[in-house]
Amino acid sequence: MLPFTLLVFLLASVPLSAKDDAPSMKRVAITDFINIERKSSFQYLESSITDAVKTMLADIYVFAPMSRQKMEEVQEKNYLYHDDLHTKSVAMNLGLSGGQDVVISGNFRIVENRGNDIIIVMEVTILDIARKRVLSEFTSKGPADGRLWNTIDDMSKRIAAVMKSVLPNKDDWKKKGYSTAGTSDPFFGTFSLGLRSGGYVYRGGWGKYFKPCLPAYGASLRTTFPEVDGSPIQRVA
Repeated sequence: MLPFTLLVFLLASVPLSAKDDAPSMKRVAITDFINIERKSSFQYLESSITDAVKTMLADIYVFAPMSRQKMEEVQEKNYLYHDDLHTKSVAMNLGLSGGQDVVISGNFRIVENRGNDIIIVMEVTILDIARKRVLSEFTSKGPADGRLWNTIDDMSKRIAAVMKSVLPNKDDWKKKGYSTAGTSDPFFGTFSLGLRSGGYVYRGGWGKYFKPCLPAYGASLRTTFPEVDGSPIQRVA
């Protein structure tokens, strides 16, 4: 016997939530910025730079980020070497194999100037996967001392400026009544309520099994839960 029965009513819907007709979100993969000189004291920056870029973009735009787990699965399945993710060919293959719209990849190296000043040099590539073309390529550099995070922030702003032509602004998206679930919404971040009459009985929890039932009145509740890999999903109850 199935564990419980869930009533979901489908007719005469009166939604009290964000619009369900929102345009589909762009899928964006942001790879690790590869430490091409393998300097162990700066290895932590590979993922840290990536997180900084992702945070910058998520604060401004609406998009569906590719999770690290999915990225690793695509890499393994398609024999894409992690340390080559900064190359255009591997980044393009990642985007095509992973069903992404845009891939942002890059690398960095640490350089010591004559005055013993330490500089970080970051090379960035942004790819339009559908059109198989380069949206932008640039090099950004700056101090790698106590001002390192300012340098990374400046680079992230340059990426954000390029993505302005690709991604919808989050504030504009919300003004139109669209939900931002699937970007960076917190637990229970997206909430909706609907009043409905006449419908079906969904058995088994998530509606895999159902059969007709007598007309009735009821309500539906939708909210956002995070998946294990960090990508929010929606459940209806």
